[in-house]
Amino acid sequence: MEPMLRVVKWSGVCVALVLLVGCQKPKPNPEAPIEPPCPDGASELCASKVVRRERIEQLVERGKKATDQLLVTLKRQLVAAIKSRGTIGAIEFCSTNALTLTRTVQTAWSEPIALKRTSLRVRNPKNAPDAFERTVLRWFIEQKKARGKLPSHYLQLVTGAKAPRVRYYRPLVVQAICLSCHGPRSSMPDALRKRIAALYPADRAFDYKLNDFRGLVRVELSLGEAERR
Repeated sequence: MEPMLRVVKWSGVCVALVLLVGCQKPKPNPEAPIEPPCPDGASELCASKVVRRERIEQLVERGKKATDQLLVTLKRQLVAAIKSRGTIGAIEFCSTNALTLTRTVQTAWSEPIALKRTSLRVRNPKNAPDAFERTVLRWFIEQKKARGKLPSHYLQLVTGAKAPRVRYYRPLVVQAICLSCHGPRSSMPDALRKRIAALYPADRAFDYKLNDFRGLVRVELSLGEAERR
């Protein structure tokens, strides 16, 4: 019986050692880099594993600067057109100059970018959203319903025939200056309604209220080696 007792004792010791070792938590590797938390509006980029997380804030800053420049340029020119030519003159100015001004800002920028304003209810059909933009427009609408406010931006990874790119989107909100041409159609003067209809037969950008979500301005950015994983 004594040999059998030795076997049982040694078996018990082995099982205890296995359990002890198996229950121990692995020690963290001090050499392993700590990944920063995913910034707001960048969940898609973080999940993709294509972009370095520590570089995302720089992409946000690049996108914000480019869209700032576009919006400042458009608003300055629009205000000048209203003062010199009135509301109808401003509509005519926008129809012939808004896209040109967008291309001017885009071409003069310090890096290759692609700027665009878009909406689910466009006035100019050339601003109609593509599939990627439509997805983000709906995301902003859902966020507004769920949170009661619009997020400040969204970052989207775009892949396809070209190398991966990142699109930075920021929301456009209806301001007081917008209501003359984008407010309730029933309150517009007849001459203004007729001019809008003549310039934009398929217009859907009306009946907005102050602070409504109007659409998006987006800039497409290239990814350098520093941004990629």
